[in-house]
Amino acid sequence: MAYAPSSASSSDAPASSPWVVWVGTAVILVQLVAIGVVVEHHARVAAATAATYVTSTLQPPATLATAAQ
Repeated sequence: MAYAPSSASSSDAPASSPWVVWVGTAVILVQLVAIGVVVEHHARVAAATAATYVTSTLQPPATLATAAQ
């Protein structure tokens, strides 16, 4: 069966209202900002966790011996 293109051309498609474009753009921007906030929060928590781990777990033996005295 051969491909039969539609008789409707792209110029026959209804144009979307300008407000739909603005609302869609605003929704995308809000989502990008929300993702940025979440990623920044996780980065801060990870940095704090890493700093705590380094200071409490990876101390050199001399520091541990001095702290025990």
